[in-house]
Amino acid sequence: MLCIHIGTGKAGSTSIQSFIKSQRANISHGQLDALEIGNSWKIAASTGTPEAKKYFVEKIKLLSEDEFLKLKQVFWAKVEAEVETSDYTNFVASSEFIYQLVQRENDILQLKRNLIRIFGEVKIILYFRNQLDYTRSVYSQMVTGTTAETQAFQKFMTERSYADFLVDYATQIKLWTDVFGFDRISATVFDRRNFSNGDLIEDFCSRAGLSLATQPASAQCRVANASPCYSELVIQRHLNMLGLHGHLPWILRKIRGAVLLLARTLAPRLPFPSDNDDGILLEISDGNAWLNERFFSDLPVQLPVENH
Repeated sequence: MLCIHIGTGKAGSTSIQSFIKSQRANISHGQLDALEIGNSWKIAASTGTPEAKKYFVEKIKLLSEDEFLKLKQVFWAKVEAEVETSDYTNFVASSEFIYQLVQRENDILQLKRNLIRIFGEVKIILYFRNQLDYTRSVYSQMVTGTTAETQAFQKFMTERSYADFLVDYATQIKLWTDVFGFDRISATVFDRRNFSNGDLIEDFCSRAGLSLATQPASAQCRVANASPCYSELVIQRHLNMLGLHGHLPWILRKIRGAVLLLARTLAPRLPFPSDNDDGILLEISDGNAWLNERFFSDLPVQLPVENH
């Protein structure tokens, strides 16, 4: 059996992948070098979808066009050969690229055929981030990361299509349930109030049926991701506008660090502007209501819907 986490955006994928990679020798399920350890990105790349090619070949240039085509030809044979010689009967894998880059029913169906042929049984795990929180997290990453975003949040949201954020979960997941069946999908809303004992990693292990030979120190397998508050992002955005980002001379790094420390210490914790929330909810409310009814009816925290 293969238990595969097809991570959606900003919903703990990095933490899950760090855990299974660091605990490879300690967990009950095997991982395959052919898939890549931790983030099994080759599963998505091997599908050969236009989205996969655009991402792996054109955007991040991880593969040349020839390597991309060759991977599609030889990938599943390598996976099958490794499974046949493995001591494990149960396996685990994770990659958010599967959700992002495999979006058509025919491609999902072909993926299922390959997985079932090799592993016999497949279980899919999904975590869904509240879409309003998700768009804020994307903006936060773009301000604090290498993109060094300078646009105000309202303008940033206004100039982007909701489709750009892949927040229409229901349309995509209906395809996966049509192909794999509802009973093969374990899904929850990404919120610690929904997790087993309030812990993402413990919740993932429970859903995947993973056990550990020895219990590691919590710091070894749990990764906390804390986004800056909106007030701090406003200050970081203005620092970006002044060119104070990226690889800076020592003195400028010190200045930037001091300003951000003051922001964290003194600035009021203002909420994100909610100007665009109604527009997002208009797009996703019906789909979220379906997901809440089909998957999340017994959860304390569900996906947001319009107030009628």
